[in-house]
Amino acid sequence: MLLLALAKLDATHHALIVDCPSLWADCQGLRNLLSELAQAYAGDLTAGEPLQYADLAEWQCELLDAPSAEVGRDYWRRQNLDEALRATLPGSASVTLDTAFAPHRHRQAARLSLSTLSAYATRHAVAPRAVLLAAWQLYLQRLCAAPELVIGYCCEGRSYDELKDALGVVARSVPAYGSYAGGLDFSTLVRRVDATVIALERWQECYATLPASDAAQQQPHSFAFGFEYRAAARDLQGAQLHWSFGDEYCCLDRVELKLLVAEHASDTLQCEWQFDAARVSANRVAWIADGFLVLLHDALARDAAPLASLAMLGDRERAIIDTALRGEVDARPAECVHMMLAVHARNSPDAIAIIDQQQQLSYGDLMTRATQLAVRLAAAGV
Repeated sequence: MLLLALAKLDATHHALIVDCPSLWADCQGLRNLLSELAQAYAGDLTAGEPLQYADLAEWQCELLDAPSAEVGRDYWRRQNLDEALRATLPGSASVTLDTAFAPHRHRQAARLSLSTLSAYATRHAVAPRAVLLAAWQLYLQRLCAAPELVIGYCCEGRSYDELKDALGVVARSVPAYGSYAGGLDFSTLVRRVDATVIALERWQECYATLPASDAAQQQPHSFAFGFEYRAAARDLQGAQLHWSFGDEYCCLDRVELKLLVAEHASDTLQCEWQFDAARVSANRVAWIADGFLVLLHDALARDAAPLASLAMLGDRERAIIDTALRGEVDARPAECVHMMLAVHARNSPDAIAIIDQQQQLSYGDLMTRATQLAVRLAAAGV
């Protein structure tokens, strides 16, 4: 059911609240609906016949029957996602299909201007969204200690002109695969992620049309992690009225944790973490938000440094660690093992620290895991 409410804020300002099920519209679909309302209010009823789902389905089937579509399906078949899909936040609650989805969100300013992000992206010949996705991928892989990880990358789904003004749900999430190598630098990672984003956007329609045998292997019920980049909404004019977008919220997928980065007209970026409160707490998400922004700023400032050396501890986590260790650090001799490890990790983060029959860890990886464990123990009061 489509629900609309008009609230009077003052003599010249009103707020129009629009609410509908996620099966009815994605974010751009809601923006298109508001655009049509603005045109109708101005007396412009010349809009063409709306695109029907039956026509859309027939048109997309024709596109996917083209010879080039098989190239796209081959792209998805080559993606080895089994292990990467199993990554999840350490300590998150397990759920079943019967567990109620509890969508919440946490917002935080990126402390990074859109122009600064765009300048960095231009300098490296990549898309701004690739820079943010690379940082989010890196942060999650280090947080989860996962050498491989899949993020549900949200495609707008409106690459064709016929779909730009369509209502309804066209956006879809497709798997963005990433592997962590601490010896890489951030600028190299960004270029790799940008190439992945180009492929995802190009072959997004083909992901939904894999044969049943392939789809069972490649398409999960949902992604644990998600990412979306949203361009700024365009203000509208009509009948001496100015229409602008205030708060936008759209939840299409059941994810454990998703990062949405939205542009704003004031040259700012707003970060929003959408999460399932049945799996992860709001306090934990706030820590994650702090840590991600620390890593993002450090990565942009030191993009030639090894990935394993980039900072990722936010103020809240540092405060917990400092509280847990206060009064003990100074009393310990300088030759304590943990201090020696910290110094070696800082000087040679990519040097191998531990080797067993299944894997090897660098000193940077070892310190990352040790810090994660310290934070969890301190939070539990140990």
